[in-house]
Amino acid sequence: MAIVFTDPADPARLIAHRAVKQVPGDPPAWQTRGDANPTIDPLPVNAGTIHGRVAWAIPGLGAVVTAIRGGPAVVLF
Repeated sequence: MAIVFTDPADPARLIAHRAVKQVPGDPPAWQTRGDANPTIDPLPVNAGTIHGRVAWAIPGLGAVVTAIRGGPAVVLF
């Protein structure tokens, strides 16, 4: 399942990555990994920083938007 969460390193930025494993503890937290990343993200994602779940994706659309805009883009509905 892919989730959208606040970047722990930059609170003004949202990230969409896969939740790969729940980390034991309270409050709940998850280890995440981006599809283009070979390793798990260094910081777990706490439940309070999750904004939602990715409902659908269009493969390759991000590359097209990046080519047009010149930077990364996220669309949330």
